[in-house]
Amino acid sequence: MEIYLENVRCFCGSHNIFIRPLTLLVLENSSGKSTFLAMLSHVAQPDFPSMRPSFNIAPFDLGNFDSIATFKRGPYPAVDTFSVGFKQDILATKLSLVATYENF
Repeated sequence: MEIYLENVRCFCGSHNIFIRPLTLLVLENSSGKSTFLAMLSHVAQPDFPSMRPSFNIAPFDLGNFDSIATFKRGPYPAVDTFSVGFKQDILATKLSLVATYENF
């Protein structure tokens, strides 16, 4: 399985993160472990992608759009969208689904 994140909190730009039978998250504080787990939980929901996603289900509290979407300081503007999704091979069938969220 592969998790796709784009402009989600500390994950600036697009990232494909591979999940294996044994996956360890060993990083410094504030490096994105909880964000990654929250997005993994989000894509694992049976109703993904949802028209009304909640990114504040315990044990995760990611806040509103402005606190989830990557904000670059200085000459870089805030992003208008962020995306999360997954790719998975199931019985020789490739499944890929990405949801893009934008601030209204």
